[in-house]
Parts: sequence; structure tokens; C-alpha cells
Amino acid sequence: MTHTAFDNFKILTIQSHVAYGYVGNKIATFALQLLGNEALAINTLQFSNHTGYGKWRGQIFTPEHIEDVLFGLKENGMLYQCDAILTGYIGDSRIGEVVLNAIAEIKSRNKSAIYCCDPVMGDAGRGFYVNSGVQDYMRSKAILQADIITPNQFEASALAQQEIKTLDDGKLVARRLFALGPKLVVITSMFYSELEHDTVANLIFDGVHFYICQTPYIASMSNISGTGDLFSSVFLSHYLRNKKIEKALKMTVSSLYSVVQATSEHEHYKELHIIQNQKYLLAPQQLFSVKKID
Repeated sequence: MTHTAFDNFKILTIQSHVAYGYVGNKIATFALQLLGNEALAINTLQFSNHTGYGKWRGQIFTPEHIEDVLFGLKENGMLYQCDAILTGYIGDSRIGEVVLNAIAEIKSRNKSAIYCCDPVMGDAGRGFYVNSGVQDYMRSKAILQADIITPNQFEASALAQQEIKTLDDGKLVARRLFALGPKLVVITSMFYSELEHDTVANLIFDGVHFYICQTPYIASMSNISGTGDLFSSVFLSHYLRNKKIEKALKMTVSSLYSVVQATSEHEHYKELHIIQNQKYLLAPQQLFSVKKID
């Protein structure tokens, strides 16, 4: 299936959903649609709010439920129209198996379809918030089938079983993960010894070159959820347009920084102010440079 720069892409996004706030599909669907795509959203759970609030209500959906929704898309001819698949929070390895089967089926019909896996497992300081079964599923199955993976530093270290303390450590982790099958390894929210104070980096490895983009670090936003979900959806959207890694990274990092900075300027915030600052997903306040390194 060929596309022009003005076409929209059909993206199947399989993640969590919350009634209040912006994480998982709640933020990914909005971002994908705003950037001109058709989002086919399947929710792995529905909660009142994300678990960072301490109290929440709702249900994790069964593998049978996810399979049933996927089958509905299939029997109506919609599943095979997908140009890309984006997965985030899975929550249950059995759901993961259902998802991978569907991805394999999509790719058997559409050889150019791209699978972007955000292996949501945990964060630095908070640790893992998925069970060991999901960790094993991500490490031994999901990232092997993915074309793009977008772990944060904590998740990348866990997947590669290598701590990141220096830039060379980060490059080693990226190489190890690339060797498992993905065509692009994107490590987000990286901190290492060579970085300037109050700076955070994002690193990409394509098997030949490394690309790095740094921004100021807004420490007050460190506990805000949803930035990783927003990153993966925005990056995938930009990458699908022209497959240009540097441009996709620049636009994604710059957009996220603009949204995070604008959110931090409000006195009271517990969620990303994505609706109020949606213009920055289309035109960031500031563009950060991307450096290609070997």
C-alpha cells in the first residue's frame, strides 16, 4: 500500500484506557488523530484513572474480550487495512499472545505494516508495575516481533539486563536490543554520567548509526504519567510519513518538551495538559537538534 505525504494512516493501537486523565489509549488516540491518522483503539483495560493516584476502579479485560474485538475488525475487513500497530500497557501475557497473533495476521496480508512496541513495564524510582509474566513476554516475544521499540531507560535496562550509567552503556543496551529483531531501538528519558546537569536524552539506534536528542529536564514533572505513551504515538506518526529517523525524533522530542513545559507552568497539575497544548504536537515552541553519532 503506497501513501503520499497527505494520506492518513490507519493505526491499530492496543493499550490501557482511563476515564479521567491522559495515559495509554486516552492520550495515544488523541495524538494519532490530531496528527492526521485513523486510530483503531482496542483497550486492554478500563480504569477510572491511572494507578498513580493510589485509588482506582475498573477492570482488566480478558484475552477473550480482546480476541473478540479483533475478530470483529477482521470479519468486517478492517483489520487488514492497518498500516501500523502500536501496543502499550498489556497487563496480562495471555492478552499479549492474542495481540501478537493478530499482528502476524496483519503482516501476512500487508507486508509493509509496521509494529511499534512500547514495552510498558515500569519506571526508574517506581520499579516494575507489571507482573513477571508480562516482563518475560516483553523480553522473549514482543520485542522480537516488533519493528520499532520505545522503552524508557528503566525498561531498556531490564530488557537487555544491562544497567545504563554512561552513554556507552546506553549504546550497548541499544545494540543488544537491536540484535533481538527490531529495526529501530528508541530509548527514551535517558540519564547518564556525560550528560549536562538538568538534561535528559533520547537515543535511537538503526543498526548503523546512533541518533541522540537532548532537552532540559523539568524535574517537577518526573512523576507525571503518560509521557511515554505520548512519545510512542507521536514518533510512530511522524516516522510513518517519510521514514526519516532524525526528523521524526526531532519533532517528537520537541513536541513533548513543549507540552511538558507548558504543563509545568500551571500551579496545580496531575496530568499532562495535552488538550490545552495540542497545538505543540503540530508546531513545537522550540526545535531541538538531533546529533548522529557512531
